[in-house]
Amino acid sequence: MLRLVVTFLFLFFVAILPLHAWLNTTPDALHLTNSAKGLHGITWSGTVRSDGRLSVRIDYDLDQQSHKIDVRMPDGARFAAVNGTPIAADIGRYGEATVTGPASVTYELPGAVTRYRDGAVLSLGDVRNGSIRGDQAMFPCALCYLGNVEYGDIVVSGALFVDGIGAFVGDQASAGLSFVNLSPTRAKADDDDVRFVGLLQAGDEPMMLATLPAKAVTKLTAKDGSVVDAVKAAKQRLGTDGHPFRSPTAAHHGSATVALVITVLYALLLIVILVPVLWARGARSAAQHAGAPDSAITVSSMKPGELSPALAGSVAGPSGGQRQSLVAAAILDLVCRNVISITGSDSRRFTIHVPATATGTTRFDRAVIEQLRSPMHPHEDNDIHVPPLWSVRGPTVARVLSKALAQEARHQRLIRATVPPVIAMPIPIAMGVIAIVGNHGASKLGYTTAIVGALLAFAASRANGMTLTTRGRAEQQRWQQYGAWLRSNNALSTAAAPDVATWGETLAYAAALGAASEVANELSPRLGS
Repeated sequence: MLRLVVTFLFLFFVAILPLHAWLNTTPDALHLTNSAKGLHGITWSGTVRSDGRLSVRIDYDLDQQSHKIDVRMPDGARFAAVNGTPIAADIGRYGEATVTGPASVTYELPGAVTRYRDGAVLSLGDVRNGSIRGDQAMFPCALCYLGNVEYGDIVVSGALFVDGIGAFVGDQASAGLSFVNLSPTRAKADDDDVRFVGLLQAGDEPMMLATLPAKAVTKLTAKDGSVVDAVKAAKQRLGTDGHPFRSPTAAHHGSATVALVITVLYALLLIVILVPVLWARGARSAAQHAGAPDSAITVSSMKPGELSPALAGSVAGPSGGQRQSLVAAAILDLVCRNVISITGSDSRRFTIHVPATATGTTRFDRAVIEQLRSPMHPHEDNDIHVPPLWSVRGPTVARVLSKALAQEARHQRLIRATVPPVIAMPIPIAMGVIAIVGNHGASKLGYTTAIVGALLAFAASRANGMTLTTRGRAEQQRWQQYGAWLRSNNALSTAAAPDVATWGETLAYAAALGAASEVANELSPRLGS
């Protein structure tokens, strides 16, 4: 169960990145909760001239009813017109016009742009006592002066053009936009302008604050100070009264190509992870089923190969509920090869003699000998009087020897990691790197996936453990057949460790394959080890 929990946690975590990549390829949606009746939308457009003058056009998408428009101008505005017809208007009074259908209000506004040494600032909004003076906003009270229009939310779209510069200076957008009372907003820089769209709620008067390159207003005299300080001061004045600035979402949205590549890598990750995990799970279930009833296995009285007893028992798997011990098998195998010796007549009392010169041919043999040596005198001959053999050290010995046996089985290419970390770990790293590069270094989720995803991949690899290789599966079938024949011999089940002098290596294989339960009890650090 743990292996499945860790695996699916890992896959779920990494799946967030491709999902986010696809969602990031489309702009944020604007939802009207209370549409204004009679006014379908507003389009604002402005052009900044080299001398700092701002030309403004506001298009009101009105229905086909007759509407009276009372146009109120910001301070200093001039050349006001409605649908191309000039009107006389000044602050404190209104220029009146009656229209049927859409209406366009145009005017010119000097003084809205301030130039500094490091750039310029366009400010459409007069901040007094912590609030916006409505007359100086992008358009004062969008609904107040429009007859037959009810209050409600309105979609505002717009574009800002910097005369002679275009939307880009080098590879940077020439205008950086911020808004008050216009949210959520998004923007996109085209070849000639910076376009934006946002949601205006009923009764709000939106303000725009835009930063421009200094070369956009070369004919405007530079003042002391900097763009950074001016913007900071403007935001601070409004922020104290709860009017937050909202910058549009980045002009660069996520690339569909990046999202597709990340998705393909995730699909590859699913194959790399789930296929071996599910296959190994099925193989373990099949091995347990095959090992349970002896009648289901073709028996063979011939030892099928030269695998050591411990390795043979490890690939053969569970022995249908019979007690087996790979450690006991290794001890008896060492006795058969005259590396160590057992003296005694029965299981009630016998002695294991471990010479100081004893060594094994495999790392597992050497690990078993190391555990049999006296901790106080590891370089001297050691006699162990059994029982007991391991006593309270049993669980520790079992863990150490299980790890050594797994290393030996991997060295013999009998088992491998079910989910190799060398394959699983690079994929989330690659996904994260692609997300980072594709978003110009701005993908926090990409960094998180690359680091945390790699760690979770390692954890999933460890949790899923080992599975048999092709060679291991071939050996498994042969040794299961041999184990079935050994378990049919009742004399082996009652044989004691000293009986290895009579049975030889057969007893060692019997201990490994679940046919010598008495020996397994005597020599195992714990049942099944």
